[in-house]
Amino acid sequence: MNKKSSSLFSGLFDAYQEIGSSLENNLRESGQIHLTRTQIIILISIINGLSRGSQLAKAMGISRQAVQQQLDELIESNILTKKPDSGDKRANKIVFTHNGKQVANLIQTASAQIEKDLSDAVGQENFRVLLKLLALNWNKATKLDPIEQVVIPKFNSEATK
Repeated sequence: MNKKSSSLFSGLFDAYQEIGSSLENNLRESGQIHLTRTQIIILISIINGLSRGSQLAKAMGISRQAVQQQLDELIESNILTKKPDSGDKRANKIVFTHNGKQVANLIQTASAQIEKDLSDAVGQENFRVLLKLLALNWNKATKLDPIEQVVIPKFNSEATK
């Protein structure tokens, strides 16, 4: 058995990898085309309201060119399309096609199942606290107003192995 590191970064990265693998597996099992993890992250970002390549690049911490390459593949696969942005005539918005909306629904369903599984594994209260902690503005970690009052319940570490 591999012993996982107890550092924050390693734990978050491991969780990211587990979630990414689970989403990839869910999409593959549904019979949808294969999507890379980067493409899935782009689609999740669009589901969450980002609609421009520059926004996606900034949010993901990768170059606009790298995002554009992934967007081109998603457009070629008939998952995304570009439409003129009514708020900025110089720009295009990235939106889901009809087929893309079905893929987005699959991603949302798989994400909800992953959250339910995690909540069941660690308990609803621990899951709620986890969501609050992840929602913090970590750049202001010394000013943890309401969350520092939260008592994080202990849970059985055997249940998470």
